[in-house]
Amino acid sequence: RSNLLVWHLIIVKNCAGGRRNLKRSVWNIIYLPLRQICETFGEEVVWDSINNKAFVVRGSERIDMTGMIIEGKTYLRIRDFEKLNYKIDYIGGQEYNSVTIVKN
Repeated sequence: RSNLLVWHLIIVKNCAGGRRNLKRSVWNIIYLPLRQICETFGEEVVWDSINNKAFVVRGSERIDMTGMIIEGKTYLRIRDFEKLNYKIDYIGGQEYNSVTIVKN
């Protein structure tokens, strides 16, 4: 039995509407929502309101996942998910970008 979990997003460029806060782009860097992705993979995400930081909790380990706060949500650069040992595949193209995040 495999425990492989996959999160995949295709971002169509110049498409009006339909994004529903799945990604944000700042200075041509794509940011993805920390909580939405990590909780999909069964991770526990906690917020430290004193230091304004998000953490992923694994047992007694707290992994700092500091990112960009946008409208009260933490967004991370795609490659920042590698801190959690997720495998990241990113394809940038003229018409679309494709992001695949895999947790073993």
